[in-house]
Amino acid sequence: LTNSLSLIAVLLVGFVGADLVKMENCLSILLGACVGSTFISYLVVFKVTQYGLLFIFGGYCITFFSSALRTQKIGDSIFGLGLIFYSMELMSSAFSFVKEHDGFLYILSRMTNPWLGFLVSTLFTGLIQSSGATMSILLSLSRQGMIDIQSC
Repeated sequence: LTNSLSLIAVLLVGFVGADLVKMENCLSILLGACVGSTFISYLVVFKVTQYGLLFIFGGYCITFFSSALRTQKIGDSIFGLGLIFYSMELMSSAFSFVKEHDGFLYILSRMTNPWLGFLVSTLFTGLIQSSGATMSILLSLSRQGMIDIQSC
């Protein structure tokens, strides 16, 4: 349940090098990770992340009160999704203070050149090692009206 394509790629290179995973399977796993990362961005757009605590509570209750192993695993999965949603909501709300920050607004207003935006987002993604997190932050900034969707 990681949202880092870089981590998945590094792990897969190691697994292929150790002959634990075939190259054909490696490509399908990497494609699935890319689709999952895109899906997470859609969840941010549709504001599903605001229900993270509800997922955490529901997943915990299912896991705790269930006696069947399969149902417990489903509860664990719901709990994990809730953690992802809640952490994305926290990350989104952590950037709400920059809405009034003059320096940040000045930098955003000067990013009219798409190549500059590409460079800044590449550096930011390399810094935090998660393209999904970068997309989530950009989409939440867009949702707050700080940047328009064409800038993303």
